[in-house]
Amino acid sequence: MKILNIMLSRDLGGIQQAFMDYSDALKSCGIEVINVISYRAKITSDSSFYKVVNLGVFDFISVMQLKKIIAKESPDLIIAHGNRAMNFLSKIHNKNAPTIGVSHNYKVKWLKTCDYVFAITENLSDYLITQGIKKDRIKLVSNMIHLDSKPVSRALEREVPIIGTMGRYVKKKGFDIFLTALSLLKARGIKFKAVIGGGGEEEKSLKGLSDKLALSKHASFIGWVENKEQFFDSIDIFCLPSTHEPFGIILLEAMKYGVPIVSTASEGPSEIINDEYSGLLCSVFSASDMADKLEQMLKEDGKRNKMVGNAYLSLVQNYDIKVVGKILKHHLEQILHDISSNKAR
Repeated sequence: MKILNIMLSRDLGGIQQAFMDYSDALKSCGIEVINVISYRAKITSDSSFYKVVNLGVFDFISVMQLKKIIAKESPDLIIAHGNRAMNFLSKIHNKNAPTIGVSHNYKVKWLKTCDYVFAITENLSDYLITQGIKKDRIKLVSNMIHLDSKPVSRALEREVPIIGTMGRYVKKKGFDIFLTALSLLKARGIKFKAVIGGGGEEEKSLKGLSDKLALSKHASFIGWVENKEQFFDSIDIFCLPSTHEPFGIILLEAMKYGVPIVSTASEGPSEIINDEYSGLLCSVFSASDMADKLEQMLKEDGKRNKMVGNAYLSLVQNYDIKVVGKILKHHLEQILHDISSNKAR
């Protein structure tokens, strides 16, 4: 089996991570993978890639480049990550290699041009059906993570515990709610420090809100995090405050490094985290509930450690790249079988 794996996003983020994980998962199952990326994609890897210029939505040059790559490589199936990749592929009208669009978010326009869709959560799968994509065209394939160590056993040894969060500074990530929750913890007299990794369009307003809430001695904006392991080793609790989160790969990373989690019960996190078992979920948009859950996590040592262990077990059973890779391979084989059966009729 030969798979063409395409992702044309330029910036680092969840889609780029998923693209690389797909490549690794497929290769680990003995499947030949041909990777295609944008010429300016910020990917560092030992793997080789085809690169297309990706000049814009109406870039006919990239469409022709993809057409030549497909003709040269003759893949059995094409997996597309992101709207740009699906858009370009829809213009090629290739009939020899069906396209599978990976649904990383709730945008469906270009997914409808694909022959099949991989949904990363059950919530997304259900949503796609309401948008007119037939159920038999949708396969459930979770995001995944490399596991190479045993869970880290942690205790709050710091006199002042550190709460960490990270992501793009955009409205849907809920960092304003996180800062408000921190101000409530401060008003309750709870000792803590907070580090906020990331960057983006909301940075100025978030720093202004932090100053307004008098959090300058409690919260630090540390910019983009280059070393995830170092980041998680430096914090005691991880908080995901998103108001809208299709999945949340960052939660898998926190679970991997043994950091207890407080997250909003947004779309993806509510499927990843089993409340009170593998982490704590708080109401979306509620700073007071977030503050309550952070306080609970800070104070309950025994329960916190059990949740970390349970979270790692869930990671091993459901999100390990070896586990998801087998599911991915099964779906690809089933798709090829279905296509072959239909042609034979």
